[in-house]
Amino acid sequence: MGVGLFGICHGYAHGAEMPGSEQVGSYAAGFLITTVGLHLVGAIGGLLLLESKRGKRWLGLAGVTIAVVGVYLLVAGPA
Repeated sequence: MGVGLFGICHGYAHGAEMPGSEQVGSYAAGFLITTVGLHLVGAIGGLLLLESKRGKRWLGLAGVTIAVVGVYLLVAGPA
């Protein structure tokens, strides 16, 4: 449930950033292409990393790093 709520809020934030009516199509297409690319890289990379013993450690380290950076950004606030 928490992931779904986060997804709704995250999607709303990107929708609120959408430019005026003349560029909606190109914005949406670029956003869609980028999202698909990120998901493919993440899924393929994650599966490849999970195949090796060292990969599991690297994947865990990546998760910890992302969490630390997220907490830093939350505490630091806007620039």
